[in-house]
This record gives sequence, structure tokens and C-alpha cells, in this order.
Amino acid sequence: MTTPRRSFPRWAQSAIAIAATVGLMATLSGSPALAASSAQSDDDLSPVIIGGTAAAISDAPWQVALVFAGAPNDYIGQFCGGSIVSSWEIVTAAHCVVDSGITADPSDIRVMTGQSVLSTTARTAVSVDEIIVHPGYVEATFDSDIAVLRLSEPIALTEGVQEAIPLQSTTLGSTTARISGWGNTSTSGDSYPTQMRIASVSTVADGPCDTAYVSEFFNPATMLCAVGPGFTTDTCQGDSGGPLAVQTAGTWYLAGVTSWGNGCAESPFPGVYTEVSAFAAWIDDQVILGPQVSRYAGETRYTTAIEISQAGFPDPITSTPVVLVASGANFPDALSAGPVAAALGGPLLLTAPSSLPAEVIAEINRLNPDEIIVVGGTGSVSATVYTALSSLAPAIKRVGGIDRYETSRLITLEAFPTATTAFVADGGGFADALAAGAAAGAFGAPVVLVPGFPLVMPIDTMGFLTDLGVDNIYVVGGPGVVSEFVVTSLGFVAPTTRLSGDDRIATAVRVNQEAFPSVSDFVYLTNAFSFPDALAGGVLATLDPGPLYTVPANCVPASVLAEIAGLDAREIRLLGGTGVVSTTVAALRSC
Repeated sequence: MTTPRRSFPRWAQSAIAIAATVGLMATLSGSPALAASSAQSDDDLSPVIIGGTAAAISDAPWQVALVFAGAPNDYIGQFCGGSIVSSWEIVTAAHCVVDSGITADPSDIRVMTGQSVLSTTARTAVSVDEIIVHPGYVEATFDSDIAVLRLSEPIALTEGVQEAIPLQSTTLGSTTARISGWGNTSTSGDSYPTQMRIASVSTVADGPCDTAYVSEFFNPATMLCAVGPGFTTDTCQGDSGGPLAVQTAGTWYLAGVTSWGNGCAESPFPGVYTEVSAFAAWIDDQVILGPQVSRYAGETRYTTAIEISQAGFPDPITSTPVVLVASGANFPDALSAGPVAAALGGPLLLTAPSSLPAEVIAEINRLNPDEIIVVGGTGSVSATVYTALSSLAPAIKRVGGIDRYETSRLITLEAFPTATTAFVADGGGFADALAAGAAAGAFGAPVVLVPGFPLVMPIDTMGFLTDLGVDNIYVVGGPGVVSEFVVTSLGFVAPTTRLSGDDRIATAVRVNQEAFPSVSDFVYLTNAFSFPDALAGGVLATLDPGPLYTVPANCVPASVLAEIAGLDAREIRLLGGTGVVSTTVAALRSC
């Protein structure tokens, strides 16, 4: 018997309860029997997808679970799958959200992303704002069985965790594909897992598939078939709307959406999927023009810098000209090093002061640099680390002074023997200089650190800027951070403008207004009160130019949201993990 591959919530005990949950008046024809209640033991939960194996979210980071909002937890409420196609949109099957001609209320559905395990104690928080069903969907035949869910707020696209999968744009031939989901694992009963599973299947030519379903309604123009060897692997109830993904030249593409079949893994009937290439243009039309949101984060400050490096330098053809390495335990040396690294064409990586992390070694080997520049004295980056680095490149040198201010001047000279513009910031704090990094990149200018309240005129800095030949100086920060005495002194070198606001967040806004007065494709957000994750971000903000705003950990100030809207940005990039730039920042929730 032909059935859709949607499941009903495992807590619903009757068709009436189901209808009340989703706001529909009838259940799907041919739907499976209701699964066991939440009292089902873990022993009954393995495996998933017929013939599948347990998987981490990194095996299918585009996979999401659709969950009934009224369910007590994600496991009990999961009923379908879907695929991330943008920060704002999910592709799923139309029959997951339509019953007897009635489309579900968006408020009845939540979307679980970035996780491979359905929680038995918690409910997912991502809500749906709009359900868009393909206008050609025919409920009786599952033709055009595709829909787009528009989220109420964006999700942060993160490599290996929450990735948008590109659409297959051409008709798919015979190939190997990957299916994933939390659907029924039994061909004779109900056995639903908490852990996502994946499996490999092979697509089936239209002719044999049409023959298998000769008395059914297979449409080769809008559907494709796939099954595992010997009909041992297949999707099943609960997998509806989930992805059938194919890999081409190392990139995964969404080729199919789990739709229907005659039983599950039942010979001679392969699983039937909506063929995405037939609807790629329609899906693209549903993707909103608002900015996408992505996140660059590792488990530590060192691996976050590596993620940023890999984004800025994804594929070194032979070698990277230079890699700068600074201490990740403190901020001063890295603040001036960021603009220098960008100008020299290489990334900024961080190290522990006394030991070189293995992940950093691996990244340097990937970059294969011609030269490594260690920023700071032995108190910042030890001789032991320097020795370890010396084996990773043909050339290496240390650039460091007697204090952070001399180090700032010396490292600046590596890329800026001359400069028309310079940004000057207090070396006793990180926030203002951090925001200045991206702005300096836009000007092709250095960031020079000074003491904010010197007892005497900053002769060393004044002489340095004079030697550079600057004719324009920006002092970043208010008089509570950099004294009027410093601003007046620098005015003897070149015209000097103070860029400041009422606080560090407002100062970053003012700095970026100066550097990015009109449109910008990219915007960067980082924590205003924690420096490590964003130290390397200024390099990326120079390679892919855009303002770098500092924000609180859990919200985005209205002033920053207004700037983002005015810039017409197409992508917002978060620097740091959810502990420092939370999911509510990713959702662009106002303070």
C-alpha cells in the first residue's frame, strides 16, 4: 500500500489528538499506526532509517527535524525531516504540512537544527513564521510534494553543524546518495530512534521505477527513486521531508526530498523522492533577500582563529606568503598584527604562550607558508613555541619590542613602511582597537597602539607616524579612554579626528560609519567584552570587507541593527561560539 513517509507525534493517542495538535481535521490516508508512547524504552530505539547507522550531525549538517510545538519534548514531537537551504528557509515535503487540503498553522511547528539527538527532556526553540507549499502540489498523487518553511528568525550557518545545502540543478542520473533522519526502523512495527542515522542508497532509473509503480502515480518529471542493495536500505515513516543528498567534487547537493513509497525497504518498490532539480528555481524564488547568518567558531580561541583562517584562505594553491602568530592569552600584540597580516596576504593564528597547539601546527602545514612572523617577545610567545614554529616554514622571525607599544610600531613596519592614514587606539583595552581593525583594512591603514593617559607627550608615537608620512589620523575611543592630551599631541603630526560614542559599542558604530558609509556585503559581529575569538577576525573583515561591530553576548543593540539594515548586507558573520555570541545574537534579537 502506498504511504507517505510522515510520522505522527509519539505522544498523540488518537486521530482527534493529532488533528487538534496541528489544527487539521483529518489524518493522512494510509498513515502508519501511532507509535508507542514516550514510555518506550531505549532498547526499542535502534536502529534508524531501514539499514542505517548512527551518525553525528556533521555527517548531514543540513538535516533538521520538524517537531510539533505542543509536544513535551523533541523526541516525542518529531514527525518529519527537512533540509537547511538558507539561514531563513527549510525545504521539506508538502505532505508534512498539508492534510486534506489544509495547510498547518506555522505556530504548530518547531524546527530542531544542529543536533543529531532528539531530546527526551527539552523542546526546540526555532519557530516557523510561514509555510509555502508548491502551488502544483497534488495531495492524492504526491506530485510536486515540496514546501518551504520560513523561520521566524535566522539560524547561524556553521560548518559541520548547521550548513545550508546547495540545490541539485540538473536531472540526476544513477549515482550513490545519502539519506538521513529519525524515521521508523522497522518494516513490521514502530521503532523510532533518538539518534539520527544515515545510510547510502543508489538512485534508480526512471524506467525501472515506473515499472515497479505501474499501478501507482510515479511521475518521472518530478520524482526520482532510490534504494539500498537488495532492498535492505530505505527511508520510512518519520523521514518524510528529509534529504537525499549527492556528492559532486567534494560538495553535497540536495537532490531529493523524501516523499512516499510502497512500504519501506519492500521489494520491488524503491523509495520515491521529490526531484529537487525540477523545483530548484521555485525554491530559489522563496529564499528571502534578508542577510544570511554564518558563524566562525571552534572549541577554543585557537581553533576559532583556525576557522577564520580557513574561511579567508580556503585553498592555498602552493603556499601562503606569510602567517603571523601571536599570543592568544592576551590581546595587545594581536590587535596591531591583524591589519599587518591582511596587508601581507596571510592569516593571523593564535598560540598558547608556552606551547603550540597541535591544531595550529596542522593549520600551518595546510597553509604551507613561505614565512612565519612571531609577534611579541618571549613573555608573549616563548622560545619553546618559536622553536616549534621554526620547523614549519623556510623562514621565521620574531618582531617584538620592550612593551606592547613598541611591538605595535615594529609589527606595523612589516607591512606599512609608509601610510597616508593611521588608526590610533588605547593599548590598555581591546574593544576599540578590535573595531578599528576592520575599518583600518578598508583604508589600507595600520592600527597603532598608544597609552591612553601618558604623563608626557607620546614622542615615540608622534615620531613614528611622522616617519610613516601619515596625513590623516583617527583616534578611536572617547576621552575616557584616550585623553585629549594625546589627541592634541597627535594633531601636531597630521589632522586628527576622534571617533567615539557613549560606550565601546557606540564607538564601534561610529568607527564603522567612517569606514563603511554606504553598502557592504558583509557584517561581522563579536563580543564587546571578550577579546579572544575576534582577534583573527580583522583579517577576514579585510579580505571580505565589512564593518566589525561589538555587541553584548545575548542581543544586538538597536543602533547596530539600524546600521546593518542601512548597509544592505547579504551576510552577517559571527566571530566566536555560542558562549560569547549567543543564538539570540544569531537571531538578530534587539537589546
